[in-house]
Amino acid sequence: MDGRAAGCNMLIRDGATLVRCAADIIEALATPPQAPPEIPPPRPKAKRPDKTLTRTLMSLIGSSPVQEDILVRQTLQPAQDVMSALLDLEVTRKIERSAGGAIAASA
Repeated sequence: MDGRAAGCNMLIRDGATLVRCAADIIEALATPPQAPPEIPPPRPKAKRPDKTLTRTLMSLIGSSPVQEDILVRQTLQPAQDVMSALLDLEVTRKIERSAGGAIAASA
């Protein structure tokens, strides 16, 4: 936590090797460098929910709360697509979540 050690801490974080004598340098040069960690490929951009699915969901959601899994079964769509559409509807305040995660149309 000492500000004076920031440079040393950065070198240690970046994989610096401690050198106490010439033998340490020879040893460090003899070992092959480690490969950098693999960077995961970028995730694809999130797509907007399908308008047909959104309309279908709104027709299934009424004033009485319904569970998400029932909506997934009724739409016959992949759960991730239904969840994405529900999130979009929730953000735009067209639906509300009640206790227990049930979903109802906004008043």
